[in-house]
Amino acid sequence: MSEPVISVVIASQDARAALCGCLERLAGQSAAVPAELIVVDASTDGSAEMVRRAFPQVRVMRCPPGTLAPVLWQEGLEAARAPIVAFTLAQCLPSEQWLQAILAAQAQGAAAVAGPLGGPSRGDAVDWAVYFARYSAWMPPGPSSPVLHDLPGDNSAYRRAALEPCRVHWQDGFWETPVNACLTAHGERLAWAAQMQVEYTAGIGLGPFIRARFAHGRRYASTRFAGQPLARLLHFAGAPLLMPLLPARIWRRVRRRRPDWLPHFWAALPALLVFMTAWSLGEASGYLLPEK
Repeated sequence: MSEPVISVVIASQDARAALCGCLERLAGQSAAVPAELIVVDASTDGSAEMVRRAFPQVRVMRCPPGTLAPVLWQEGLEAARAPIVAFTLAQCLPSEQWLQAILAAQAQGAAAVAGPLGGPSRGDAVDWAVYFARYSAWMPPGPSSPVLHDLPGDNSAYRRAALEPCRVHWQDGFWETPVNACLTAHGERLAWAAQMQVEYTAGIGLGPFIRARFAHGRRYASTRFAGQPLARLLHFAGAPLLMPLLPARIWRRVRRRRPDWLPHFWAALPALLVFMTAWSLGEASGYLLPEK
């Protein structure tokens, strides 16, 4: 195979069927775009074995079950060979022209690009709750501005050279928020690419997502206001306010961008409130006892 122009790092956590669909879609595009596909797997459902059998051209890396997606992305990033590195999840189904859309967007000079994440067309209320909790800011058609200050990690692509000055921010997992903040601090541009779309196909599940929301909220708070104990204490006290505020923000986004999805929002609201509570508790614990 010729040298890849893009490496795609796919974080996989017990999503065997979805992973198969994701790889089939990407393999179909590899004739037009030389791509290196890397699955970093933390599953117990035989996903790694399925990939080795059905997609021998795909590189498989194994991590312990329960490893969070940002850590899986970091492992893949360290191993990637191409000058552009894209990130997604096994549960995300790329569009038919996803790789081409990434290259077209990167050609405009941005350090990183991202695109919309569509909802689970065949998902149940829990699947929609996961979707709204994670992706409401990135629903189609997406933000109105082509230049952003942050990007969704699950549908993003970065110039590897631009990431090197920010290496300290992704050594303990590729958490997109501090990485993106570092890039903009270095004068780099983050861009929106409307044609670079994936569909969240569901399947994370209630329990795993509750644990992930808590861990992500804790990590987010742990990285904020270093050396500012008063600010951390104030945000710890205000963390319970997130429980009503976050669902209200999501509702406004759905009403403005996708009013046809409002029935999904109301059906998902009970599970969504559980997810918001997990995030709020994680954020509060991160302000009070930050991770080292």
